Amino acid sequence: MKTSLVVNRKRMLVCLCFLFCAMLMSLLAGCGDSGSVNTAGLSETGSADLVVDWHQPASASSANMPHSVSALDCSMVGVEMVRAMVMDGDGTRLTSGGPWDCGDGQGRIDGILVGANRTFVILGMDRDGNITYQGQKTGITIEARPDNDVGVIDVYSFTPQGLSATAVSDSQIDLTWSAGDPGASPTGFRVFRDGTAIGTTDTGTTTFSDTELDAATQYCYTLMAYDSLGNQSALTSQVCATTTAGEDTQDPTVPPGLSATAYSASQINLSWTASSDNVGVVGYMIYRNGVEHDSTTDLSYSDTGLNPETQYCYAVAAYDAAGNLSSPGSEVCTTPMAMTTWYQDADGDGYGNINVSREAVSQPSGYVSNHMDCHDNNPYIYPGATEVCDGLDNDCNGQIDDGVLITFYEDRDGDGFGNAGSTIDVCKQPPGYVTNSTDCNDDSNRAYPGGTEICDGLDNDCNGQVDDAYTHVPRPELVLMDSDFSNGWEFELSVGNASSYPAELFVLSPAYPPCDSWESDGSRTVLEIYDSNGNLLSDDGCAFTSPDNLTDFSVYNYTGTVPPPEAIYITLNERECGYIWTSNLTVVSPPIQISPNGFQRPNSGNTTFRWSEVDGAVSYTIEFGYQGNVVTITDIRGDSHTVSYPDNFGEWRVWAVDSLGNSGPASPSMTFYYEYE
Repeated sequence: MKTSLVVNRKRMLVCLCFLFCAMLMSLLAGCGDSGSVNTAGLSETGSADLVVDWHQPASASSANMPHSVSALDCSMVGVEMVRAMVMDGDGTRLTSGGPWDCGDGQGRIDGILVGANRTFVILGMDRDGNITYQGQKTGITIEARPDNDVGVIDVYSFTPQGLSATAVSDSQIDLTWSAGDPGASPTGFRVFRDGTAIGTTDTGTTTFSDTELDAATQYCYTLMAYDSLGNQSALTSQVCATTTAGEDTQDPTVPPGLSATAYSASQINLSWTASSDNVGVVGYMIYRNGVEHDSTTDLSYSDTGLNPETQYCYAVAAYDAAGNLSSPGSEVCTTPMAMTTWYQDADGDGYGNINVSREAVSQPSGYVSNHMDCHDNNPYIYPGATEVCDGLDNDCNGQIDDGVLITFYEDRDGDGFGNAGSTIDVCKQPPGYVTNSTDCNDDSNRAYPGGTEICDGLDNDCNGQVDDAYTHVPRPELVLMDSDFSNGWEFELSVGNASSYPAELFVLSPAYPPCDSWESDGSRTVLEIYDSNGNLLSDDGCAFTSPDNLTDFSVYNYTGTVPPPEAIYITLNERECGYIWTSNLTVVSPPIQISPNGFQRPNSGNTTFRWSEVDGAVSYTIEFGYQGNVVTITDIRGDSHTVSYPDNFGEWRVWAVDSLGNSGPASPSMTFYYEYE
């Protein structure tokens, strides 16, 4: 391929002009002046500075006709850099320029000495610095004037073209190529074999014979051009050829190291080490049980489709391209693997499902060798697992929850003790059932082991005896809480120990008719008895029957009369198992105060308190107060008591105490005062 470089007028313009024709692939050379030139000028030493400009014509006009200039498509021709050299007639380099990036469009050469017989050389290079285009022009005179005109320098493809390699014998390969464009000026060509230079040719020789090669061996070649200035072209593309084998009668060596390994129930794998040969081994013959079976070019072979658990014996021989065959090596024998039945272990517990199986030499993933699992979807169920109470056969023994069910006993009466005759075996305690079976009567919550024996016709403590060894609870005692005689009378009483059984209360007084004859006759109110919550217990006289656990109660009788002059007797009868337990309470009437009352003139500072005695009293208690002090004197016998007083005034009252130590109602408070004469 040819291109042109132009240097003219006031500066030297070296223009690489590439114009490719699609069909002819011809290069049109010729670069005209673009009209943009500068005067070179001379230095004091008689040298010129010149600009090198490369471009291509915009149209295929005559090389001598003016035309516009555009940038060279450097990548189209593979030129990355441009260099220029100027030499004298002896080939001595005077100066050089570049390398310049091809895309820059121009470069500058400084210091060209004035003189005759100058040679201009232009080089186009690829990115690796290899020369792909070269051109030169000789006999140029640079004068001491500003308008030197070098003219057009044509450049040509410098890389050899069309390299080919042909094996002509078992020891020789011939190379041929073309020198490239006719205008190129290489001095010669350098030949490379497998990357090593092996020879050169002069510029007129485009063939080369490579001899003394090994038979049946591949060799690869590249080529480059060079010129007298030491410039080298890029390497050509690599070409390869293989020498012929020639006449070969020598057998390869016996393949060493043969081994046979069972791979599966139907496959045996063979392997061996390579044989050697004077020319080269091209393959191996496989013998099975003494008969040719197959061949391969590899150093291994897989024999498939075999019968499991059947012995097979193998030998291997090597052969070359000439058909020479070595002797088979020693036989080796082996047997394909045996097939095993494997069972799916879907739950991963190590035990397989007898209903899902497959045949294989080695254990497949998710399969085991046993089929003992009774539930392959639950990893907690397998032979030997701990049986738990969950409605499943955890240990695969064919029984569900065996040995772990819990027996519960019905507790119909809810007393916490179960009926041995009514059971259920389950994992979890159901409502209405307990873990013990010790109830002797599941129809009564008053009968259970450890219960309190009471008189009710039941074996309350479940010892096999009814109402046995009954021990009465402490006898309840009547306690007077308060009394009022201001209008008839009223008693508030309490049972000291709560009565455990039905009781009857009787209120008696000699001042009234017998209790069982009391009626509402219009002259007095019938006796009423209330519990502590105000509920009426009795209004039919003075007797009533209490509910269980009698505690506080009140007794009322409003007659409109003064309190009775005699003690009132109250009796509580408690009935149990045919016995009557009686508790009595005597309520004494309040004493009637006599003196002091109002103004008193004490004698020698002493004051005597007097009152009338009441029936049922064994002692009296007086209480008097003065100047913020309260004095109580107890256990007074008789109907008076004397104390020593200073001048003062106060209040006093008195009440009776019966033989049981119960205090009766107190008399009203009476005010008194006194002074000394």
